[in-house]
Amino acid sequence: MNTKSLQVLERLVKGLPQWIEIFENLFTILTSFICFQSEEEPIVITNWIVFTYLAPYFSYAPYLHIYSATPRCGKSRSLEVIECLVHNPLNTANISDSALFRSLDEEGGTTLILDEIDKLDKQARSEQIAIMNSGYSKYGANVVRTEGSNGNFKVKTYNPFGPK
Repeated sequence: MNTKSLQVLERLVKGLPQWIEIFENLFTILTSFICFQSEEEPIVITNWIVFTYLAPYFSYAPYLHIYSATPRCGKSRSLEVIECLVHNPLNTANISDSALFRSLDEEGGTTLILDEIDKLDKQARSEQIAIMNSGYSKYGANVVRTEGSNGNFKVKTYNPFGPK
């Protein structure tokens, strides 16, 4: 999305009170169920949640990374709340590479919520991060696989673009 398009989008949002109400309602829900460390965190997450519905209109997808050095601090609970608010969520703690890129390529888009990725072995984590990183841009690298059986194989391309 270029600067001119962003300016048009900003005018639309400011001109329609229901957009402001959507942002305010999301912010209220987030701050009601999650204890944040700073004032900026719920604002960023609110904007990211709205983005999950508008992702097809953008060229790049911001990723939301929730982390903490402290166990049992509420990361998984935060993801549960966020899952209730995003577009077409896929919340998983363990997903195969093939399921990952096929899920991301679904029509209408998918919001990937990956919990406990740090628990995967180094090889699995490396492959999945490569798939996810290629999906930051709508025009980035695709995942290419051959599919078929009995010697009848075809090349299929999957686009991993979308919110994660």
